[in-house]
Amino acid sequence: MQHWQEAQAVIQTLKTNGYEAYVVGGAVRDLLLQRPVADIDIVTTAKPNDVSQIFSSVHQLNTEHQTILVKVKGILFEVTTIKGSSLEEDLKARDLTINSLALNEKEELVDLVNGKQDLSLKLLRSVEPERRMTEDPLRMLRVFRFVSELGFVIDEQLLNTINKHRGAVKEIAIERVVKEWLKLIKGSYRNDSLTLMQKAKLHHSLPGLRLTSIGIQKLSMLRSLAGQSEIVCWTAYCICMGHEDEKPLKRLALSNQIQRAVKLRMKFYKLRLEKSWTPFELYNATLNVALDVENLRFLFNLTSISKDNVSSMWTSLPIQSRTELAITGSDLLRITRKEQGPWIRDALNQAERLVVTGECPNSIEDLIKALRRCEQC
Repeated sequence: MQHWQEAQAVIQTLKTNGYEAYVVGGAVRDLLLQRPVADIDIVTTAKPNDVSQIFSSVHQLNTEHQTILVKVKGILFEVTTIKGSSLEEDLKARDLTINSLALNEKEELVDLVNGKQDLSLKLLRSVEPERRMTEDPLRMLRVFRFVSELGFVIDEQLLNTINKHRGAVKEIAIERVVKEWLKLIKGSYRNDSLTLMQKAKLHHSLPGLRLTSIGIQKLSMLRSLAGQSEIVCWTAYCICMGHEDEKPLKRLALSNQIQRAVKLRMKFYKLRLEKSWTPFELYNATLNVALDVENLRFLFNLTSISKDNVSSMWTSLPIQSRTELAITGSDLLRITRKEQGPWIRDALNQAERLVVTGECPNSIEDLIKALRRCEQC
C-alpha cells in the first residue's frame, strides 16, 4: 500500500499515547482487491482534541464526524474518532461489509463481518441493511456506484431494502448525488449498475437527474466513460437524456463554468450531426471544444475525426484567435477617421471571418480594402 509507512507512523504514535488506531474502509478493501489505494483513512479511540495535541500538523476537517486531517511527511490522513464504544461497533455501522475491514499497525486484518469473504464472492452486502441504508440514504446510490466500479453483485436482501426505501433518496443534497452519479457512469461495469438500479427503481428517486428509461438505454449504449473529463461526461448525459441545451444542469448545482462548457459542446455536437467542420466553425469552436466534440462522436459510436487530424486542421487555420488579427479597432479609427460606434465590432467580426475563411490575407492593407468592398468601413 502506498504511504503505508506513513500510516503506520500515525497509528504507532497514537498507540504510544495510549490510544487504539486502525486503517479502515476503502483503503483496506482496495488493498485486498489489489487496486490502487487513493486515500488512507484511520480511526482511533482518541478524541479530536487529543489528536490535535499529539500531532504538530493538523486541521479540523469535520466537526460532526470528529475528523482531523493529519499531515505526516507531506502525506495527509483523515483521522476520525471511532463511532460508538468500540472498533466492532464502528465497523458494523458502516455501509457495506467490504468497507467494514480494518488493519492494525502490523498489517493484520480485522474482519468482524465476513467482509473478506464477501470480497472473494464479489458480493455487496450490508449488516442490518434497513438500518444502514436509512441512516444515510446516499448509501443506496453508493451501492450502485460500487457495482459500476467493482462489478460486484448486490445481496438480494440489500436490493429489496433499497427498493423499499428508495424514496428517501429524494431528500439527499443534490451535490452529494451528483458526485456519486458521476463516479457511477464512469465505472467499468456501468451498464450492470444501471440495470440493477432500474430493477430497484432507484433511478426514479434521484433528485435533479430526472432519469428516464430511454435516457438510461442511450447511456448504456455509450462507450466507456472511464477517464473522461467531467465536462464530457455531463455533455454525454445531456445528450442521452434528450436535453436541448445545458439548462437542466442548473438544478444539479454544477458550476457556471461547467454549464458554459457543456453548452458549447452541445452546440457544436449538434452542428457536427449536420455537417463537417468548416474553417470558421472550427475557429469559433476552439481546439479543445472541437476535440471534445469528436470524442463525443466516438463515444456515441459515430464516425469521428482523430485527435491528430483535428489538431492538424486547427494549426492550418490562418489565425487561432482575434489577437492574431492584423487589424484592430484603433487601426480602423485611425484609417477611417470615423466616430466610435458599433460599426467597429461589426468590421472586426467581418475581418475575422475573411481571414479565417481564406478570403483575405491577414494584413492591414488587404483587410481595409476588403472591408471597404463590403461597406464595413
